[in-house]
Amino acid sequence: MAFESKRYILGHVEVEEPLQDIVTDELSCVIFECKISDCTQQSISSRWYKDGKCIEPSRKFKISANGKWHRLQITTTTAEDQGVYIVLLKNYLGEVFSKANLFVKSIKENHVNNDVLYLSPMAKHFDVVQHLRFTKVLVGDTIELEAMFNCDALQDYIWYKSNNLLIPNERMIVLNDKRTTTLSILCAKESDTGIYHVISKSEYGIASSFASVVVINTDLNTLNISEIVPSIDESLPDELEVNEGEDVRLICKASYDVNTIICWSKNGARIEENKNVVTEYYNHRYISLRIRNTCLNDTGEYSIAVRDKITGQIDTSSCFLTINDTPRGKRCSVQVKKPLEPTVTCFGTKISFTCSFAVDDPRFYFVVWYVGHFRVERTNHRFHMMHNGGDFYLVIKQVEPGMADEVICELRKALPNRKSILSISTATTLTIVPPAIIESETKLNKAITRRNIFYNTNLKLEISMINKNLDEYRIHKCAVSSNGGKKNTCESFMIITYCRLDDDNYYLSVSNIDDDIHVERMTVHEKSVRGESPKVPSKLVVIEWYETQTDKSKSGWYQIELGNTSDSFVQAGVSSLPMFEIKDPPLEQIMKFRIRAATPLLNSEESRVCILPAGKALRSLKKNCNLSPMEDFEAMFTKTGDIIGCGAFGSVVLVHDNRGEFYAAKILKTRTQKKRDTAIREYEMMKRLQHPKLVELYDSFSARESFILVMDYLWGGELFDRIVEEEHIKEVDVVPYVRQICEALLYLHERKIAHLDLKPENIICLSPNSRQVKIIDFGLARVLDESHITRAIYGTRDYVAPEVLNFEQLTLACDMWSFGVVTYMLLSGVMPFSGDSWPERSANITMANYNYHESAFKEISDLAKDFVDHLLVLQPEKRMKASVALNHQWIVEGPPGGARAGHMKRAQENLKSYLANHRARWQRAGNVMIAAHRLRSYVGGQRNVISADRESPRVT
Repeated sequence: MAFESKRYILGHVEVEEPLQDIVTDELSCVIFECKISDCTQQSISSRWYKDGKCIEPSRKFKISANGKWHRLQITTTTAEDQGVYIVLLKNYLGEVFSKANLFVKSIKENHVNNDVLYLSPMAKHFDVVQHLRFTKVLVGDTIELEAMFNCDALQDYIWYKSNNLLIPNERMIVLNDKRTTTLSILCAKESDTGIYHVISKSEYGIASSFASVVVINTDLNTLNISEIVPSIDESLPDELEVNEGEDVRLICKASYDVNTIICWSKNGARIEENKNVVTEYYNHRYISLRIRNTCLNDTGEYSIAVRDKITGQIDTSSCFLTINDTPRGKRCSVQVKKPLEPTVTCFGTKISFTCSFAVDDPRFYFVVWYVGHFRVERTNHRFHMMHNGGDFYLVIKQVEPGMADEVICELRKALPNRKSILSISTATTLTIVPPAIIESETKLNKAITRRNIFYNTNLKLEISMINKNLDEYRIHKCAVSSNGGKKNTCESFMIITYCRLDDDNYYLSVSNIDDDIHVERMTVHEKSVRGESPKVPSKLVVIEWYETQTDKSKSGWYQIELGNTSDSFVQAGVSSLPMFEIKDPPLEQIMKFRIRAATPLLNSEESRVCILPAGKALRSLKKNCNLSPMEDFEAMFTKTGDIIGCGAFGSVVLVHDNRGEFYAAKILKTRTQKKRDTAIREYEMMKRLQHPKLVELYDSFSARESFILVMDYLWGGELFDRIVEEEHIKEVDVVPYVRQICEALLYLHERKIAHLDLKPENIICLSPNSRQVKIIDFGLARVLDESHITRAIYGTRDYVAPEVLNFEQLTLACDMWSFGVVTYMLLSGVMPFSGDSWPERSANITMANYNYHESAFKEISDLAKDFVDHLLVLQPEKRMKASVALNHQWIVEGPPGGARAGHMKRAQENLKSYLANHRARWQRAGNVMIAAHRLRSYVGGQRNVISADRESPRVT
């Protein structure tokens, strides 16, 4: 949460990187850092303050200055450390300060979330109409904090300062009416600095607002004026498009306080707010213009002006909004089956939101979440997303200030070419309160319920050294499909919802527990067992519960049932123990289990259940994909009329079979024998490939002048497009994508297959809500036989290895070089090998001449650069192999700073520019330019020149 990103000037010194707000757990270590420019022999003194009180160095508070950096380290935080922290920098020319907030979450039980209240959905949302504003005043002035709510309060408003109850006195006066509360603090003191929080209760629930207050004891003539000038730190997007009837939010990041006037205009005319057009504020750092139920007349240029009332300083930003006609005939019947629940929590907690939609056909539906100013479409460093049919879950890993207020889940229908339309949405509120409010409401309000939710943040793997046979010891193996189910009228003991979030985290929710049986605790642990491939161990997840029973007749055996997307359950087996196992659960996909009392099996003392997810069982039933006549394609598939992509090879169109399943059909032109040989080679290559990170071939058809390959329909778009569009992306979010590319290359290289055309447009995302990517286009792939020297002139320029340009022997290491180029670009948005022309760039490639001077790399860890350095190695035999890359520290552990480091805003801007300028060239450059490099490099007859055909490259 990098707030206050503008630069503040102190004489000839600039605050280049101000303090950042921090949300942390109790007993953790926290470091505040402020970076200034070169001091140029000036003596800079610094003082640190917490809520206006000067901090003296001690064992707990360590203060240091190292060149440009001024640091405060809190070795062990407690709840009392929550507040506003300020560093005051001073020299003989003047003073400047930087401030940040620290939010501390109290530690309770590690495995149960006790700081969350889930309220029943109400007919009306209880919201804040006017939030508290960040306030900065001088000592002796008056502090005014005012909040307004949309419903009448049932009792007096409750005020807190840094989590401590605020008691009004002769200097602190609170004035209330039914919907408004005002706190006035007379003769402000430095000790009045802090985080202020107000809570209101109505018949519709709880609402709150919070803001920080800074009281300065200095002379404004010495405090640099730039500190109090409002600024827009992140501009509005240049352009934005939505469909008619949808809501839109124009969001920018800005520095503003109570003295800031914010004005929106459209086409130069000031906008008057109404029920459909409102300004929203998020934690005094983000501002949004919300336009509800847009129409075609809302198209135009929108501008925001941020002006300071005292200085008159102003900053502006603009965005052109286009409202498109809603596509007709694309909507399906959709209803909200389970709305979102209003949620009350504290800073730093881990919470989840759940909603369900009744959709006739859930295929190609996805959701977009809005949490405060955050837009969430898939798992990242702040959120986990998962789904199952019409059920969608969002897990917030750590509640931050900017997440307060409205939470929205939009269900969208995907259309070809990465377009979508809004089907329906559900909304609720996320209210952040001090911990004392949670405790008091739990005791007083019986309507408030707690949901038993368990998470794991550091899952340890239990490694099994033997090959465990899952059929032994009477373990029931169940491969369950989503078709049908057996109805059972018995009452459920409980329903367990489980989801594997990533390698180290899971989600587990327990509900519908029998009143006679109390589950004391539930554990989840993993074992690694040998899988189908010795190099890829399988995961065995064990879910076990411990109970205290009052009805002894219900003890003993358990019937385990697995739910499917139609809310029915199928029997998975009977267990004699309060536990069951899941082998290789899919990532980010919800699995539901119903547990019932069962009759013991005859002549059996022990029975256990191991569930095999249906996807793995179905993958083994892959077709042989034998070539069929073109007439069969017309009988089996129907073209939708939607074109997914096209190029010199032909086109890719969207088709569906007789069951309604969608596929991508690659139609190749084979009018010449050379093109037909190329098509058959790609078909033979894809036929032998089967891996979750590679596009899969389902059917193939042939005629004299055409060839069709029917493959996965990947509707998530190109990976580089996703990186550009992802909000608040960090280095840690890139690692999962890089890991998957590496897994795909490992699979290929174990089979001696080189892809030989790894580039951005050949890395496609599975779906909008999924982080899974697949590598496509095996038209240039080759099996490399070590007994035969293979040379070739083809590939896509800027991505090919030096040995390709030099017409040397091709090896699997060619892919690893291209992999290094792609990773370099993901992290920076620019090509590693620069030059004003292709001859200059190709010369740099053949010398492995690259660097990390691009400014985007300032935010990237040395560990990531080390990963790239081991890939962009000139000698192929010294290049890092895929198996080694998968075990690199950066891939296994991520960046050292985790989610708090590695902002990639600059990389996104670079990548957006690159895609706009170079995408059209990918299809027309490639091999001809590579051949030109060889002609230039080897003129003089040192070797025989082999010409390159762009569509059918020649291989020797």
